[in-house]
Amino acid sequence: MKTASNYVNTIRSRMLRVTAMADLSYLVKEWEVVSGHSGRDFFVGRRRDMAFVIHAEGNGFEIRRVDSSAANEVHYVTDQQAAEHIIGSALHDGKLFTPRLAD
Repeated sequence: MKTASNYVNTIRSRMLRVTAMADLSYLVKEWEVVSGHSGRDFFVGRRRDMAFVIHAEGNGFEIRRVDSSAANEVHYVTDQQAAEHIIGSALHDGKLFTPRLAD
C-alpha cells in the first residue's frame, strides 16, 4: 500500500513545472504532435485548483479554462498577451504544471 508521502512523490514525478514561455509553446506543440489532439492540459498549483487546455494558434495560444468554476471561457492571446494572462503569472511564479508524457 502506498503511503501519503509516496503518493505525493508519485504525483510530483508525473508533473512538469513550466517556467518559460518558450517551454510552454514547445510543450503544447509536443503534445499536439505526439497525441494528434489539439491542446495540452495545464494546471495552476499542485492541487490543480485551476485547469486549462492550451492550444498553439498561429503566433499565440487558445486558452480554455476547464475546471469546475470555468464558464466556458476561451481566450485567444499572442505570446506577449499570454505573459499578462493568469497563465503567464503562474508561469512566472513557478506554479504552472502539465502532466509528463508517458515515460
